[in-house]
Amino acid sequence: MTDGNTDAGDTTGPSAPGNVIVPDDTDFAEQMLNAVNQARAQEQNCGGEIMPAVPALTWDYDLQEAAFRHSSDMANGGFMSHTGSDNSTLISVLPIPVTLPMHGARTWLRVRKIFPL
Repeated sequence: MTDGNTDAGDTTGPSAPGNVIVPDDTDFAEQMLNAVNQARAQEQNCGGEIMPAVPALTWDYDLQEAAFRHSSDMANGGFMSHTGSDNSTLISVLPIPVTLPMHGARTWLRVRKIFPL
């Protein structure tokens, strides 16, 4: 396909590596979100800095769709990037306004310092 979308039943292209078992989307999303929220509910040690527990997250289906389309685009195009093959970015493809809270920006900068790109 040329639009970056893939058919979950299509196992012939680069987006379906061998022997991958794809869990039911609902079960996987629910399990992942529960695991993330369990970790968020507890104080965490982040690089020697104690961070307080934070509120639970909820699933964002618009973000899920954008991530799936971008992942499919990269798999089908054979590249890895924060920018799509059509020069799209996450913020440009989401149908809602996106803001980055300052604590999110600080976390991103701290992670970049530990794991430079």
